[in-house]
Amino acid sequence: MRVVDDGAPRRYARWQVRLIVSSPPDGSQDFYVSVMVGMPLPMVAVERARLMGAAHERGRLR
Repeated sequence: MRVVDDGAPRRYARWQVRLIVSSPPDGSQDFYVSVMVGMPLPMVAVERARLMGAAHERGRLR
């Protein structure tokens, strides 16, 4: 995926913006928020799975 920032303002519809909140399974108060803008839903699902795996791994390493 290539990102080009030409400085031009962009408008996104509500359905194009996704927030993913994840937290480690150890019950800590830490949580992580990721914002996906303009990303197709299948790619959001892949990213959500990646973030959940990373949060789980961080919780396991503590």
